[in-house]
Amino acid sequence: PDSMAKDAAAAAPGIPQAILAVNFNGQVQLTWETVNGATGYLIYYSSTPGVTKATATALAAASSPYLHTGLTNNVTLYYAVAATNAGAESAL
Repeated sequence: PDSMAKDAAAAAPGIPQAILAVNFNGQVQLTWETVNGATGYLIYYSSTPGVTKATATALAAASSPYLHTGLTNNVTLYYAVAATNAGAESAL
């Protein structure tokens, strides 16, 4: 029983789906569907396509929607979102 509890605590939540990014003047609003079992989210962004955890900058977000501010207009950014819980982080 104790090993089962540890396995459940370490299980990563599901992957966030239906991610939408809408740009405004110097900011981007990101929304996604809530993931069961997630206690938070990490947003990864990069100026090059193919966002990975290793090559992108991470932003902590408590929930959707998230407003990414302080950006430069006419600069393309690429985003991916991971769900987190006390034990793990989902894939992007």
